[in-house]
Amino acid sequence: MPKKISLPIEKVVNENTENEKVVVEDVTFIIKKAKFIQLTKLMSTVTDIVKEVKTNEDLKGLFGAFNQEVDREDEEAIRKAEMDIISKGVEAFPTLAIKLPEQALEILSTLSRIDKEVLQEQELEGILEVYDAVLEENNIEEIIERAKKSLALTKSAFKLKALTEKVAQA
Repeated sequence: MPKKISLPIEKVVNENTENEKVVVEDVTFIIKKAKFIQLTKLMSTVTDIVKEVKTNEDLKGLFGAFNQEVDREDEEAIRKAEMDIISKGVEAFPTLAIKLPEQALEILSTLSRIDKEVLQEQELEGILEVYDAVLEENNIEEIIERAKKSLALTKSAFKLKALTEKVAQA
């Protein structure tokens, strides 16, 4: 059953007059299962994120710092690893603070069908409510597994077709 989320939307009334004021109105959004077009947009945005992570040296350094092995008994090694993560985080901050949150918001907007501009004006609690509703309504893990299965079947069908054509030519 679709989830209902109520978000406050600010509107300016009597703009450009002496009586101009801001009115807050609660708007109800219905979060439904994602349609094919939304999943296509989602995959495009995810691909952009993966490209950014793969090509951005600062992000590579940060993820590398998170993945380095550290002897948990060696206090100096732990401190050095922590400092490395902080240093790499500072270097990657412009990308983490500007590009990736924008893309995360794009994903949430796509899956929730709520305009990105509306989401940008929400408090964190409202964003998390939308996020939770999207996850509850769309089993993302199940969708990915189903897509993998379909892709595997497609590959098998093409292999069978190629094999059939080879046999027919012989």
